[in-house]
Amino acid sequence: MKNKKVRYAAVVGIMSAIAVVLQFLEFPIPLVPSFIKFDFSDLPGLITAFALGPVAGVLVSLIKKGLLTLAQAAEEAHMTVAEFEAKTGLKA
Repeated sequence: MKNKKVRYAAVVGIMSAIAVVLQFLEFPIPLVPSFIKFDFSDLPGLITAFALGPVAGVLVSLIKKGLLTLAQAAEEAHMTVAEFEAKTGLKA
């Protein structure tokens, strides 16, 4: 039983770290307005949600947004919270 808890925590932590790194890899989509960008940072959360369940996917998204909020300026922090609420359907 203990190995499953350790594995769960390790996978959520690793996938959160991968999501934070992928957040910085975004590129504009051609033929659409320049403010619309595609980033791959939600893929680790989706993969984790399918592999370990929806709670793990939300945890990955929450940890990623928490780390990015700490790294961003205060004026952009409310946008990070709004984006998390829109993607997960949860109120922060």
